[in-house]
This record gives sequence, C-alpha cells and structure tokens, in this order.
Amino acid sequence: MNCKCSEVPLAETYIDEQLSRISEATRQIVRTTFDEMAKDAVRNGLFIFTSLFARHLRYKQIWPQLRTVSYSHLMSSHYFQRHAATHMSVSAQIDFYVLR
Repeated sequence: MNCKCSEVPLAETYIDEQLSRISEATRQIVRTTFDEMAKDAVRNGLFIFTSLFARHLRYKQIWPQLRTVSYSHLMSSHYFQRHAATHMSVSAQIDFYVLR
C-alpha cells in the first residue's frame, strides 16, 4: 500500500480526534497500568503474547519464525522474546508520547 503525503495530515487529525475522546480518568488508568507493566516489560510482554496465541491460534501463524515453534517452547524462543520486548518498548513509547 502506498501512502501519499497528502493523506498524513488526515491521519494525524483523525488520531487527534480519537485521543481527545479519552477522558483524563481513563488516561490515568492507562498510565498507571503501563507504569506497572514497564517494571517487568519483557516478562509481561511474553505473558500477553502467550495468552493471545493460546486464545487465538491463528495469530501465531502470522509470524513465519514462530510457525514451527510449539506452544510449550514459545517462552524459550529468542525470536518470541525479542518480539515481546519490542512490542512492550513500542507500547511504552505510545503511552509516553500520546497519553502523557
């Protein structure tokens, strides 16, 4: 998919509109949750993705590197650990830049 530069302001406007709908109380809940999750981000990321993959079996098939890894070995997969760490890092950045 090609993104045209003229579409970016529309996306930013849409995001700003959606963010303005989040109440301060909800923002505080998200901040508190992310602060707690950040204390052990990788472990929490592993737990989140393991739970998602267990509930939604097709999700694991999205990542070619994980297709051959059994569910019992997910936690020890270096790729899975990196994926969880990256996801948690990005989530923390979204929390910091968007909701603070």
